[in-house]
Amino acid sequence: MSSSFSSDASQYQAENTVNKLFSNILHTNISTTKSTTNANQLFAQHGSSVKKNKKNEAKRIKKNEERTKAFNKFVKYNYIKNKENKNESDKKYLSKLVRKNVNKLNSSSKIDDFEINEEFNIVSSELLDQIKPKNGKRLRKKLFRVNENDERAKEFNEKLQKGVISYPGLTPGLAPVDYNESDSE
Repeated sequence: MSSSFSSDASQYQAENTVNKLFSNILHTNISTTKSTTNANQLFAQHGSSVKKNKKNEAKRIKKNEERTKAFNKFVKYNYIKNKENKNESDKKYLSKLVRKNVNKLNSSSKIDDFEINEEFNIVSSELLDQIKPKNGKRLRKKLFRVNENDERAKEFNEKLQKGVISYPGLTPGLAPVDYNESDSE
């Protein structure tokens, strides 16, 4: 038997109206065996399921797009990485990828707890000290050379003041070209 109603809600509303009419005419109580959902509730239920379906479909599509993007990026990275000759755009892409990944790591590795952060800093500094090469001899040589240079600089300045050595650009006994005595007073 085909129904002449356009939706379940309109059929329910019509049946409910007829039942109320008969109960008023026959002076009987309306049977309460059926649930008491009205047309608006049925519309809302139907609409919410459609909204949920659309929302779920949108989530599924977005997830698929993200997977596709990630896969394409992975393929591009592997292609560029395995290339023998990398051109300028490939190098730029790789450096951009490195910066992006470093930023992700830095943003995700922030520690909120002060004590844990302090302990992490101590452990990382100990590891860096162990990994760092020992530069004892060279450092001593560099420091020794710096002291030698200081002696040389002192000797040079003394000779300049005595007038033994002339410095390029200055004439002994004369003031520089742009020198004003009124400026120094």
